Amino acid sequence: MSSRAMLCILLLVLCLSDSLSGEEPPAWVDARPQRVGGEYQVPVHVGPYITVIECEANLQPVVQAAIDDYVEQLIGPEARGKIRLPWSYIEQHLIRERFEERRLFQLTSTQQGEMTTLHVLLGFNQETNALIRGLWRQIVGLQRLFRVGIVFGSLIWIMTVVWGYLRLDLQTQGHYRWRLRTVALILLVAPFAVAGFFVFG
Repeated sequence: MSSRAMLCILLLVLCLSDSLSGEEPPAWVDARPQRVGGEYQVPVHVGPYITVIECEANLQPVVQAAIDDYVEQLIGPEARGKIRLPWSYIEQHLIRERFEERRLFQLTSTQQGEMTTLHVLLGFNQETNALIRGLWRQIVGLQRLFRVGIVFGSLIWIMTVVWGYLRLDLQTQGHYRWRLRTVALILLVAPFAVAGFFVFG
């Protein structure tokens, strides 16, 4: 086979690879995250996979990672990974466009196969920003309430243990004072030790 024929076949394969998706990718596919009009647009990409179903199955974690990045920019690193928007809201209010790109990929040294990449354009507007900030305020409020509850519960526990120790010490007329103190100390330390194990362990 002549070199000219080989070149024609190569050009045909390249043209076929570019035309499998049926249309040219929109400009936002290769764009960087940027502000367009009144919203911040972020393109995300899933694939390549063999089927669109595989792309859809892996779409949610990719979108959530993009949301985490945006939340970090909007609020700060302390909020990253803590905001979870319902998928129904994401589909209705965040996803602006979808594009399925099909291309030939070199699977092995002798085999080519058609693969699909799913491109999704996310748009964050003022409404979404207000929702994210509102969810973050709720999270912060719950965290503060939890801390207050921990402090209040700790005080109640300490007072209960001390009151129990004093009462038993009085009833036994001090004969088991050191044993009671040891038990009281264990009771005082045990909850904090267990909590520390689950938090830091």
